[in-house]
Amino acid sequence: MIWVLGTAMLLGLQGSAAPAPKVAPMMDLAQGQTKKVTCPSCKKLVAQGKFCTSCGKPLKQTKSEPPTPPPSALVECPTCGTRGPKSRFCSKCGHDFEREKTLGEVRVRLSGAWSDYHTAAYGEALAKLDEALSQRMTGQSEEFCEAHTLRALCLIRLDRLAEADRALVAAAAHPAPKASALSIGIAFYFAPARVTEAQRWFELAQEHDPKNPNVLEWLGDYYQHRASDPAKAEAHYLRAIEMDNHTGNPHWALARMLRDQGKFKEAIAQLEEAIANHDPTSTAYRNELGYALYRNGEYGRAEEALRESIRHEETSTARLYLAYTFEAKGDHDAAEAAYQRSLELSNDIMALCEYGQFLSIRRQKPAEAEAKMREALKINPKFAHGYKRLIQMFERDGKPESAAAVRTEAANNGVKLD
Repeated sequence: MIWVLGTAMLLGLQGSAAPAPKVAPMMDLAQGQTKKVTCPSCKKLVAQGKFCTSCGKPLKQTKSEPPTPPPSALVECPTCGTRGPKSRFCSKCGHDFEREKTLGEVRVRLSGAWSDYHTAAYGEALAKLDEALSQRMTGQSEEFCEAHTLRALCLIRLDRLAEADRALVAAAAHPAPKASALSIGIAFYFAPARVTEAQRWFELAQEHDPKNPNVLEWLGDYYQHRASDPAKAEAHYLRAIEMDNHTGNPHWALARMLRDQGKFKEAIAQLEEAIANHDPTSTAYRNELGYALYRNGEYGRAEEALRESIRHEETSTARLYLAYTFEAKGDHDAAEAAYQRSLELSNDIMALCEYGQFLSIRRQKPAEAEAKMREALKINPKFAHGYKRLIQMFERDGKPESAAAVRTEAANNGVKLD
């Protein structure tokens, strides 16, 4: 009986479902503790699960966000103005900060190269330009086009014409040269073998910026000095003067052309306009005014204009033009002193030749005169005016053989004497 009852009890237990043991949620078996999380609703620390055991609201499982960077660690995009953490690209517009940094370095070197160029430090400028061009860049860059152009200008000044030509080709072949068209045109303007290409680039620059007086002025220079078309040159100078933002330079350029045509009164009017309305302290404008007045026979006004120029800045040119004025007035001692002072300020080849002419005619010193002219030709063997002065002196002195020898010398140096 006991056995039957025990068997029955055993069978009954096996036939019914036993209750499941209670297990703590998310039990960490290694530590024997329940994981805790902060409820986003009530902010209490509770056991991790689907719902908060304190307030009953869902326990959202969110990924932890990185801390917000401090304002000092944010950078502003120069394209769209968005501020964000430092990275290569802007998260809003895709601006490339790394490329911008490289361009900034290129601009610094370009600025330094232009400064070197304007002080005739062409070797130093080339070194900076080579550094700029060595930067690895992607996409179009007007700065690189400008660097090639300035490099060509430096090489032209150094008479390295084959290298200059290659630099010009690189600039002209750039994907985006339109904004640099004026600079490219200027480089071609000074390139002896390819000067005619300057016109195309100046015209492209004019299309890009039709109201730029600098472009119109360079076109005027091209037609005057390269294409020998004074009518077109004058038209472009006058158009430049019509622009609201023009300087005194087109007045100055037009005045020089009018002076060469013997139109001294018109030239004087243009220069007086440039001085009165644009730059009253410009020595270039005042020197040219003094020279135009001298050529027009107004020696008193010429001397006055040149002394006013010297009051602002003493230049070799002002002293040279004063020498012309004194010589024309018959004051040869004052003229010689002015020639000598001009050469003290700058060993200019024109001043050397004109002082030589003075020594030949006024002082009857042919040996000293020839020495001055030869010094000028040693500085620049292609200076046509120097050969002409020597020929004139030898012909005056009755030395036709010497004059013929100078003509041969000029021809051998590739100089054409009209």
